[in-house]
Amino acid sequence: MEDLEKGPGIVADFLSHSVTRRSLGFDDASAEATTKRPEMQMMVGYSDSNKDCGIFASQWALHRAQQALAEMAKKHGAKLVFFHGRGGTVGRGAGPTHGFMQALAQGSLAGRMRMTEQGETIAQKYAHQSSAAYNVELLMASAAETTARPRVAQVEEDAMWPLMGKWSAWSRDAYRAFLHTPDFMRFYRQATPIDALENSRIGSRPSRRTGQGSVDDLRAISWVFSWTQNRFYLPGWYGLGAALERMKTEDPAGFAQICAGVKASPFFRYVLTNIESSLVSANPAIMANYAALVEDDAVRERFMTLVTAEYARTQAMMTEIFRGTFAERRPRLAFTLNIREDALTELHRQQVALLKEWRGLERGGRGGEVAGLVVIDQCDCLRVEDNGVSTD
Repeated sequence: MEDLEKGPGIVADFLSHSVTRRSLGFDDASAEATTKRPEMQMMVGYSDSNKDCGIFASQWALHRAQQALAEMAKKHGAKLVFFHGRGGTVGRGAGPTHGFMQALAQGSLAGRMRMTEQGETIAQKYAHQSSAAYNVELLMASAAETTARPRVAQVEEDAMWPLMGKWSAWSRDAYRAFLHTPDFMRFYRQATPIDALENSRIGSRPSRRTGQGSVDDLRAISWVFSWTQNRFYLPGWYGLGAALERMKTEDPAGFAQICAGVKASPFFRYVLTNIESSLVSANPAIMANYAALVEDDAVRERFMTLVTAEYARTQAMMTEIFRGTFAERRPRLAFTLNIREDALTELHRQQVALLKEWRGLERGGRGGEVAGLVVIDQCDCLRVEDNGVSTD
């Protein structure tokens, strides 16, 4: 989050430097007199800010940063092309393409952009001609609409913008308080399969930057993936419920404004809809099965009390804001989630049993004797790891 806040100042220093101006081909005239603005590309990452401050505070910080960066580049006579490094899950920036582009900060898309497509989604979107054509057309239409909107109509500032400072700060504080609760790493390392992921050969990079046993040292991909594996989906929703409940208590007028205006705001509709998708993908019963792997009863109870309370709080707040339950408003997705639950529950039961067995053998120095470790990937496909070779 601090990097996002410092970003515009860093870019201003960079664009003001004489070497930069010569390299990018700036005219000697002032920025206002420049007839052809040189183009520069900037990567925007979504994972690490989420790990640092939670989903809502991260999304708001990213939104503000992109708007400020675009304005700073324009002020210095440069044209900014954002490269959006979005991951495959909500906790790493994923979400429907059209909604994502509609929610972009004003002025951050000016005809060109880049973004990543994750490996687990490429086949789903582009393996067949009809789906590939649909997704390419969606990308082009969304980019054209988002580029054209501020040129053909006056884009007004969202009425909820003044509420965002305290809303995002409260969400960040609740999220960080959870991470800083005593014995957090004991709970995390035993309730998630992070140790199994660290021993697998399925990542492009090591799970840790320097090998230290801290949250800060853990890469965001491993962080989100481990919470996905145990059906907590915690990076995709934790902190929002506490912030909304506090808003409702301390600023009832502001909370009423959120309830009344969220559907009219592309940014908030997109963010809250994605958070709700993570929330309904979480499963408290399966969470409890993984939490049972935590050896210290007091540690397990302390953290599960926090998680289940925030889960219920967030569910209640989302129902109130959207004026209806998830199943009532999004029956198609609710049906899809329900029909796969029995099969996934069995896979998770097997994974919990294998984790318990493997960890016991690891303590005895015989961890390699487990024939296969079930890893349910981000698309909920079954992946079996056996001697470093994976098969889907």
